[in-house]
Amino acid sequence: MTTNETTETLQQPPSSSSSGRSSSIIKLLKLHKSNVTQNNNNNTSINSVDSNQPSSPKNQSPDETGTLSPLSKQKSLKNFLKDKISKASQSFKESLSTRDLAKNDDQALIDDTEIIVAFNEEDYPLPISPTSQSATSPRSTEGRGSFFKKKKTKFDPRNYMIIYEEVMNNSEAREVFRIYLKKVACNEEPMIFFNELTKFRKEYLKCKHQILQLKNQLDDSNCLEQTMKYCKHVYDLAKQILGTFIKSASLMELNLGKSQNKILNYWNSEIEPYMLQKMRDVVPKRKGSVTSNNGDYLSESPLNLPSSPVIKGSAILVTEVSPVRMYPSLSEVKTITYNDLIRIFNMMDPEKVFEKAVFAVELDLKSDQFPRFARSKELFEFLEKQGENFTRSIAVDISRGYNIDIRYKLKDFNKVQILERDLLFSLTMAEDSPDWDSIKSSKVSNKTQLYNSKTTYSFGEQNEAMKLFKMSSLIPYPLEDVWKVFKDLQLTQKGAVTPTSVELVHYSPCGTLVDKENIFEKASDPSQGKEVPLSLQFSKCLIDSKIPGVKSRDFPNLQTTVFDEVLDGYINFGHTCKYPGYSPPKDSVIFDGLFMYIIRRVNEKATRLIHVIYVDYHLPSHISKLMSTKLWKVRAAHLEENMLNALKEHTSNGRRPVPDSLSDILKYEQSVQDNALKYSKHSWYQEYLNILNNPIQTLPIKEMQ
Repeated sequence: MTTNETTETLQQPPSSSSSGRSSSIIKLLKLHKSNVTQNNNNNTSINSVDSNQPSSPKNQSPDETGTLSPLSKQKSLKNFLKDKISKASQSFKESLSTRDLAKNDDQALIDDTEIIVAFNEEDYPLPISPTSQSATSPRSTEGRGSFFKKKKTKFDPRNYMIIYEEVMNNSEAREVFRIYLKKVACNEEPMIFFNELTKFRKEYLKCKHQILQLKNQLDDSNCLEQTMKYCKHVYDLAKQILGTFIKSASLMELNLGKSQNKILNYWNSEIEPYMLQKMRDVVPKRKGSVTSNNGDYLSESPLNLPSSPVIKGSAILVTEVSPVRMYPSLSEVKTITYNDLIRIFNMMDPEKVFEKAVFAVELDLKSDQFPRFARSKELFEFLEKQGENFTRSIAVDISRGYNIDIRYKLKDFNKVQILERDLLFSLTMAEDSPDWDSIKSSKVSNKTQLYNSKTTYSFGEQNEAMKLFKMSSLIPYPLEDVWKVFKDLQLTQKGAVTPTSVELVHYSPCGTLVDKENIFEKASDPSQGKEVPLSLQFSKCLIDSKIPGVKSRDFPNLQTTVFDEVLDGYINFGHTCKYPGYSPPKDSVIFDGLFMYIIRRVNEKATRLIHVIYVDYHLPSHISKLMSTKLWKVRAAHLEENMLNALKEHTSNGRRPVPDSLSDILKYEQSVQDNALKYSKHSWYQEYLNILNNPIQTLPIKEMQ
């Protein structure tokens, strides 16, 4: 197969289904060529092989030699395929891409053994795929063509592995798990326990908030009285859970083993006596029932609890005890103090009382019932009904390898570290996959293509606000020159939706032993320190969106940069980080997210730049929907323009290399060198390919016997 120097063929291996469709198309084309040849030999007009097919258009006539011109061949090919495809199945129709059908400016050459479809790079700029064999070939060029558009595979829930923590944090998935435990495993008590514990946690936090407000709002007498009421409310709820799930021979006793005695001993020795003692310190003014300050009657017996919980259906209803009507007025208290109440309130923290129970129950679920549930038809039917977007919020795609479908939580964007998995995620984002939708923009050249994707790469409710964009640009300059210009932010970061100010705050070389509490400080005690796995560049930048009425966005971040020899390029990855001592500028809003750049060699005179952002600008929802894509178009246009202008200026229009005197305020080069010392000859790209080529098989469906 031969093509001109500006084109290349798509190297990615097709799937089994696409291979079958390609084979069918080739057979149709050969059949068509056979008819064309036969008709040409007979000097007759071109007709379809189907007797019912209308004759070819008049402009498809043979040339003077009796054969069809290339243009006529091309048009005849189109008509032939169009008629055949219209009679095929709907799925066969969908496998074709109108974008990739041969056009007047393209060459469609049919040979006895192969089909060559050559596309011009300038007309069809597509992103480089790191899985392509041509991605690392020094001889490869950046043209890219395909007879078919890459079709997005049908959603199959069996390709996903659910994550325990995300299922438990999602009310719908959690309820399906509870029903599974009840119907299949006949053991729904753990889920009911977790549901009641969740309610208790909410009540505890609510009471804690109220107590903190009381200290500054009421006099000492009223503050004590209200605080005791909240303590008693929490005490009653905790005791009811203990009596239902923890106590021996209780209604829904959990299988806790040794943890059962430890929990009960803590309650009976630490909390119960303390609470009873405080109640004995209360001396009422008169016998019988007394009233509170608002006239409500209060119970004579503060510890008079319901003998058993109320059961309704499959759930236990814990009756919330009102913060009033509990015990005598505390204006008569002799010895109780505010600090006493705070001490006992803290002792009843849900995590302190039920921590061992949660650990024991989760350990049992994770080792037995949850793995069964993860492979059950009940789960797959539920995920099929909910769809792919919901599934990705609680599960990871394992069809291409467990470590490839990487997810982030909101808290990950503020962790003071960057791991090797983040570099693998960068390579995943650089790949050309079906979920990337092309964005048309007149602001960029035909060497640059913009994309967005609705695929989520985060867990939790915040994923709806996260926006994912990609830019892939072919820069006609050597890698060394592009890298030097990229490092000089004064040259590249100019214009709207780009940082108005960038500053390096701190730099930590990889391998440094830093203090756990303050990563900017070296650990004085090695046993109390932690090692920096990859060099960290801490910086801050302020971004002006140029949107009237919208505040500037501040982006405190950390990043790292490596050079990958197999990829023959640089990888830069960073994310939001509120580093030690950070304070946001006045009249600005912090946005969350991550970013990555891949700058790789295409050939000696061309470089591929891929830039991806996955961010939440924290804009109002209506503005975010309208402006996010527009902001990305402006951002990408300025980056491309700035890079090309700087390269043209500093190379004298390509006649000399870029000088070494350009600035590097964020220490990109130092990060590359420090990481290279620790990870000598290590290739994250090769690691990515190894994982990609050894995926985990689809989970089989298993039912309880």
